[in-house]
Amino acid sequence: MKKKRLTAFLQKSPINYMSDLFIVAMVLCWIIVIIIMVAAAIWSTVNLGDTTIWCYVQELTGIPLTAGGALWMIKNGVQHAIANSRGEQAHMDFPAVCADGEDDGIETELNNNDNEVKG
Repeated sequence: MKKKRLTAFLQKSPINYMSDLFIVAMVLCWIIVIIIMVAAAIWSTVNLGDTTIWCYVQELTGIPLTAGGALWMIKNGVQHAIANSRGEQAHMDFPAVCADGEDDGIETELNNNDNEVKG
């Protein structure tokens, strides 16, 4: 009975493949481990005066995020290269940045307000 409920739940969820389910489980476990490590680091810092565990917390969070960001950029680069080779418009990941020096006035207006001298 539980297997049928689990199967029905997964069919209604946005998770379509077992690899997606694995990634979700991996990320949830990663978040749980980070919470446990931070609690242990706080306990170690307060009770033992030892701060070395914070290096491991930094590695546990920084390395996967950096690797994930790098893989995401490589994936987008490959997808854009494929789209360009087919003569298609590449999908926009972020809004375009205007680099030709045109200004919409919003930044200038904010900067002018910040620099005003109030007497």
